[in-house]
Amino acid sequence: MKFITANKDKPFFLYLPHYAVHTPLAGKPEVVAKYQAKSAKLPDLKQKSAVYAALVESVDDSLGTIRAALKDLKLADHTIIVFTSDNGGLIMRNDKATDNSPFRVGKGSAYEGGVRVPLIIHAPGATKAGQVEQAPAMSIDIYPTVLELAGVKPLQSLVDGISLAPLLKSGAKPDRAEIFWHYPHYHPGGATPYSAVRSGDFRLVHFYEDGRDELYDLANDVGETKDLALS
Repeated sequence: MKFITANKDKPFFLYLPHYAVHTPLAGKPEVVAKYQAKSAKLPDLKQKSAVYAALVESVDDSLGTIRAALKDLKLADHTIIVFTSDNGGLIMRNDKATDNSPFRVGKGSAYEGGVRVPLIIHAPGATKAGQVEQAPAMSIDIYPTVLELAGVKPLQSLVDGISLAPLLKSGAKPDRAEIFWHYPHYHPGGATPYSAVRSGDFRLVHFYEDGRDELYDLANDVGETKDLALS
């Protein structure tokens, strides 16, 4: 809030990576108690970690505080807000803190449960409340998107991502056939080094430890249960 207030009279960029919902999980006791009581009344819930739920609420409260400050400072109508995550939900705990179904596995995996996350963009004049788009995007798209929405040209001629501004403004689908990503390391969630490509609804993953490939049709098998690579 101090940063926003100090820079309210000039353009500013704020990157805010919350520690929540990272481990070790530890929510506010009163909020944890609220979700423990709620969970007790809903025995069929797939996600039952009251601590994790409390952390999610804290992140939500923080975003609400930021939006309230922008409104109070009369900046809300010309401030772009991007909200996203870098991993799917955490499941590698005894209490299974999250449930990513129908997606396969979770944080740290090569499958949809590990890489498919929400991307929420609020851009006054470009986006509308309740607007939902199914086109896949990547974090590398945020840079060119924000620049175009702000009317600024990139400093370099080569940009890895593409601008999603046309998609946000008119629903024009991104002009690219495939998206690629490379995961060169190991993760406690089970991931080993891999590379992946998504082309349309098909997703191909190459695992470097044993050289195997897996192919899935996300349109008909979003849970990645049927490997088509050998069929």
